[in-house]
Amino acid sequence: MNAVVLHRFTTVPNLLSLLRIALTPVLLALIWSADVQGFFWTLAVAFGTDMLDGFLARRLGQVTPLGASLDGIGDICAVTAAFLGVGCFFPDAVHQFGALFAVGFVLFGTLQVICFARYRQPGVLHTWLAKVAGVVGSIAILSFFWVGHVNWLGYLACGMGILAQAEQLAITLTLRSWQTDMVSWWHVYRLQCGRG
Repeated sequence: MNAVVLHRFTTVPNLLSLLRIALTPVLLALIWSADVQGFFWTLAVAFGTDMLDGFLARRLGQVTPLGASLDGIGDICAVTAAFLGVGCFFPDAVHQFGALFAVGFVLFGTLQVICFARYRQPGVLHTWLAKVAGVVGSIAILSFFWVGHVNWLGYLACGMGILAQAEQLAITLTLRSWQTDMVSWWHVYRLQCGRG
């Protein structure tokens, strides 16, 4: 591997995204072994890398298409592992929030299929709503391990997650070519109409 290619992979933000991806099999093994504490702390590290990679990429001037793709893949891996963990360790949450989880995952799955089919990219657009939903969702998921599930927080996280997935799906269907870091569907619509 030449030095230029290696340098692209070894930026701090990319290494954080790669760490999140690498933690996925660890999270799955912790689910398999029923290690709730290990799962919680590993998931907290994975969510922490998600908070840091984009911030550091912008701060260090290391925003790249590769980094955006790695971040998106890392997000998909961490969120999937998180929901599997909550489902395995807290089956009552599946009964309470199962219908909302299902709606969110159908939207999420549809978004991924369309993005990979149209753009060969993971469907993670980093909209404002998706960022806020990600923070609220992370807090809600981690709260299962701290205090058990908090009803209002669970419903808020599910509702925001569904809205964020629906917005990202609308953006994906509106975009003529792939772009990352879309602010909102309204901004994309204005850009596509030449008003942005």
